[in-house]
Amino acid sequence: MGRLQYVNRKIEGAKLCQVVAKDVLKRLPLRPGHKSALRDPSVELDVSGKAISDEGFEEVVEALAQTIPHTEDSGQILRLEEASFKGNELTATSLGLLAPIIKLSAETIRDIDLANNRIEVCTVEDARNWEQFLVAVDGCCVVRRLDLSGNSLRSKAYELLSKVYAMENHTGGRGLHTVPYLILSETGIDDISALHLSYVIPKHEFPEQLLPGVPPSKPGPQTQLLETYDAVQGCRGIVYRPNEELGAAGNRVLELAEHARDSTHRNTTPAYEGASTPAVAMKDLSLSDGSRQPKTPDASRRRSSTGGASAYSPASRLCEIDRARSRIQGDALRDGGLTSNDLWWASMRMLKYARIILLQKTPIRTDWVAHAVNTPVKRITSSDLRGSATPLRISNTSAAAFSQDAFPRLPSSGISSPAVTKRPLANSNPNALISSRNTTPRRDSASSSKGLITFHNGPLNRVRAEEVPLPPSPAASQSDDEWRTTVVLPREFPEGVWTRILAHTAGADGILSSAQQRAVVRWAMDKSTLNEEMGALGKTEQQQIWKVLNGMKCLAYDDN
Repeated sequence: MGRLQYVNRKIEGAKLCQVVAKDVLKRLPLRPGHKSALRDPSVELDVSGKAISDEGFEEVVEALAQTIPHTEDSGQILRLEEASFKGNELTATSLGLLAPIIKLSAETIRDIDLANNRIEVCTVEDARNWEQFLVAVDGCCVVRRLDLSGNSLRSKAYELLSKVYAMENHTGGRGLHTVPYLILSETGIDDISALHLSYVIPKHEFPEQLLPGVPPSKPGPQTQLLETYDAVQGCRGIVYRPNEELGAAGNRVLELAEHARDSTHRNTTPAYEGASTPAVAMKDLSLSDGSRQPKTPDASRRRSSTGGASAYSPASRLCEIDRARSRIQGDALRDGGLTSNDLWWASMRMLKYARIILLQKTPIRTDWVAHAVNTPVKRITSSDLRGSATPLRISNTSAAAFSQDAFPRLPSSGISSPAVTKRPLANSNPNALISSRNTTPRRDSASSSKGLITFHNGPLNRVRAEEVPLPPSPAASQSDDEWRTTVVLPREFPEGVWTRILAHTAGADGILSSAQQRAVVRWAMDKSTLNEEMGALGKTEQQQIWKVLNGMKCLAYDDN
């Protein structure tokens, strides 16, 4: 195997990057050293601890991008198997540069080491680069180790990790779920980061189950390094300790996630669905500040003393982890509002539009609907949504009086988000972008009697349940197809068409799964949900929002 190792070189920074790029390009035809380089196309690239910045790294990436796709009769002239750039000065920008190289090396790359750099997810652009990197790794099939330790990733990075992980194909031989070792120690994991990671851990198999699917490590330092990961207490494959910012609530939810992982991958219990609806009632939602204490645990636990389910049974553990998650979710909604989570924001935005359209009595413009139906799907990433404008201002009148001209028409070029200026995240909340518009949810006094949550810049809904006739809820005995045939929607378009229109308009494509999009539309059309929301008026604002998100199954990223 060819080793391009530069650890012992005296030069560093941009000058070293020029040397690395020149060595890589030697493998191209008509370059000096071309034939000798072809003797072993497999390459280990190690440029660790050499003060490389994003600018110098770009030159290395460009050389790799020219060389890896080139083939001759004998095959590829460069097969990148290991890439180590640890201990440099790379930022999230370099992740976006590296993503295409990882895609080109999806069949060959085995080890990616980016530890101890300056990678943070603080801006819209950072989030976009981070997600592109994760998607690239998601397409790989023989990665043994991905090391991101020593980078202050922040909670937004973990939200996007849970999103990409949830949406990948877990039945195939590619993806993050096939990587035996994900190293995330000292990455600034706080309680919200732990919440997102708690949806990844239960789905991830143990190293001993994944290692047979990747090439074996070489004897020596590499094997010894993997053994040190196995020795970290409480972590098996996904190494997230130590992390000094992790609080008691985060520690607890990760501990319970590991128990759920045991139930899934060590026992014969049914597979744990990490994105399922939390099995905890609204009355049990409590905050870490102690404003509300949880009620008695689930019935299965109460029965444990009388011969029923054990207090440590899988069902009881699932209830515990859902309750632990709900506490962190409540804190996140209280401190950061809906903007602290792309999924929550997109879900409530889609619900708002769904109620405006599906509950109104005025005619809907056919040209707008036709354009939306015929517009090709353009995926809107969560990072695009971070910079999107806040929901449209809706007048104080009911949706029945909503003007058809006030609703935006889709642009002729397709769906796209407004231009976003790269800005840092708010200092007080690392998840929320600094914005000139206040989008913190609150209960508007003018609409509180109608029982629905509103925004400072416009209500989520101002329709009283008795004002507009709603389609019936699906009966328990009705299938989805049977229910669709009994519901009359505006302009008699099928439910699926309206779901697509609303998801496009709300920017929910690529964020909400198909099942979640349908759940939002069903919630908007179901008259009983208005009564449920009105019944929660005595709760705190974050509890009201949590109840709606929980009802729509939009608290966590889903893979359906």
